[in-house]
Amino acid sequence: MKGKTAATWILILLLCAGTLAGVVWADRQENGSATLSQTMSEKTSSGSKTNQKESTENNQKTQGKVPKNETQEAKTQKETTQQEKLAAEGISMQTILVPMAAQVLTDKLPAYAPVADYAAILQVLTDSGVDTTDVFSVLAAHSSENIYYRTDHHWTSLGAYYAYCAWRGIEPNADEWTQEVLCDNFHGTTWNKVPLPSVPAEEITAWYKHANRHVAYNDGQYETDSIYERQYLSGNDQYAVFLNSNQAQTVISGSGQSGKLLLIKDSYGNTFSQFPVEDYAEVHVLDLRFFKGNVVEYAKENSITDALVLYGTQNFVSDTALSAAVSAIKG
Repeated sequence: MKGKTAATWILILLLCAGTLAGVVWADRQENGSATLSQTMSEKTSSGSKTNQKESTENNQKTQGKVPKNETQEAKTQKETTQQEKLAAEGISMQTILVPMAAQVLTDKLPAYAPVADYAAILQVLTDSGVDTTDVFSVLAAHSSENIYYRTDHHWTSLGAYYAYCAWRGIEPNADEWTQEVLCDNFHGTTWNKVPLPSVPAEEITAWYKHANRHVAYNDGQYETDSIYERQYLSGNDQYAVFLNSNQAQTVISGSGQSGKLLLIKDSYGNTFSQFPVEDYAEVHVLDLRFFKGNVVEYAKENSITDALVLYGTQNFVSDTALSAAVSAIKG
């Protein structure tokens, strides 16, 4: 294996298989996040521990039966329906599909490695009238930078920032943000699949302009003063430092003077949420794997002005989150 170590090739092949084994592992990690959240909460002080446990139990109670996988066409139609229903209430909705690392970093893959066609998937959405933001181009333009973790399937804060700028239609200016290294010993979901000791650990970095803000999880069952739950940094699910892992419902007090954003997301949205909280007066975050309420009614009741649906491409193609969405908007 001239030019690359065996460990490097194994990780590259795992990244290439992001639509296969790596994604299955990642999905298992995400869908089990309530249990991880409960485990981590036991490490906090007694008061916080109680609230955290209640928040976790709420996720477990609100998680309904998982519907069977549907065709991409059916999921696209549901996405269109959701956008139309929100538009009828005067709420604009956009959609971001986050490319997998293997789709962006193709130069790092072995020859003939199979990769899902991001452009084709996005075209299905746009042809159906879904208002999408193509973040592939901006990520590809910065592919030489650390926009994805090497040992995990998620994007880094830097990658999420470039996507945020594309969504906002602004030029990146990283110097406007405080960048704090939260930990430097991170090994993620890909590494957990093949935990090779020769693979170096990575940094997880927080980006913010205001370090503290009020955050309430699951109708106020657990409240805190930061979107970063630093207790996770000493555990085995360090990515959960963003937004306390995957919670059903989160309300974040923003730094903006007006506007309320509804962010409907999978775990890619946890890192992304660092950025719009600086623009809006409030950011409401829903994870439809756990939230069972009616999304449109929730938006109306909370005076939402804008909505953003943000999912990893692999979840749009293979997961059931968007299946939950159609049930959430019926009524």
